[in-house]
Amino acid sequence: MDPVLPIVLAVVLFGLLGSGDLVAFSLIAVGFVGIQMFTTSPAGLLAATSIRTATNNRPVTALPLFIWIAEIL
Repeated sequence: MDPVLPIVLAVVLFGLLGSGDLVAFSLIAVGFVGIQMFTTSPAGLLAATSIRTATNNRPVTALPLFIWIAEIL
């Protein structure tokens, strides 16, 4: 592994957090930058595929509906 990669990722993370971005969005951006720097795979396609795979089952589909019903009630 290239020794510059962790330094670049730390700088990106602290830069985003220092600018006032939310932690979740900062971590997503750091992951995206890491994929772009570390692999030759397209980062957008990998993110879309992993999100679809993680949410493509019935129990996960029901969770937003339960939250919505709780808000209504």
